[in-house]
Amino acid sequence: MKTEKLQHEIAMDMAKTLPFALIRTFEDVYLGKTPENIDFHKIIDAKFFNENTEIRFFMKNGLQNSVLIKTEPNDDCLIATYNLDNNKKFGNRLTVKRILSADEDGQAYIALTCLSKWEG
Repeated sequence: MKTEKLQHEIAMDMAKTLPFALIRTFEDVYLGKTPENIDFHKIIDAKFFNENTEIRFFMKNGLQNSVLIKTEPNDDCLIATYNLDNNKKFGNRLTVKRILSADEDGQAYIALTCLSKWEG
């Protein structure tokens, strides 16, 4: 797994290239294909994703931050697909990838959880 803090303008450009998005604003929650027009100034929290990449936008101390997360082939992962109840608004299924790591005693733990696939 690779994580990297991104400059906000670069993150906005990269996010538009990813196929799926979970976007939370004060007015709405959106889950589905990445919209063509995104008002990044209204975002409280957002995740733009595909199977191996997630770009997160979040507020911290009143400022918007962005982070790139990439999974790598040698990462140990648990992958689960969930059926969504409100499928008219949010689609049919969402796949989540939990990236595992080990502590100093060798005990496994979930280091990070990422969205990886959406099905309408």
